[in-house]
Amino acid sequence: MLLVHYNDLKADRDGEIRRIADFLDIDIPATLWPEIVAAAGFDAMKAQGEMLLGHQQQTFVGGAARFLHKGTNGRWKDVVSSADLARYDAQVEALFTPDLAHWVANGWGKR
Repeated sequence: MLLVHYNDLKADRDGEIRRIADFLDIDIPATLWPEIVAAAGFDAMKAQGEMLLGHQQQTFVGGAARFLHKGTNGRWKDVVSSADLARYDAQVEALFTPDLAHWVANGWGKR
């Protein structure tokens, strides 16, 4: 299993795509890398959101445009209550190793 974090994709999309391809043992010609990296960008994915999500977009109020809204993390901080955050933090402390807790919150890029 390979874990991929959105923060790491945002910080180094090319590197993360290479890591995924290596994990899957996929040899991609160097001439295709720029196109692949561009296609995995937020703007490209948002532009193709309806096609990418297909019928799954019906799950989200506002469909693909709402699901692929801004491409930023942390917007939940003004929505979740402090009591919910405290419960979450307690569960993380009880169930996660420190490395896993760090990765879930930040990805590998921030230490």
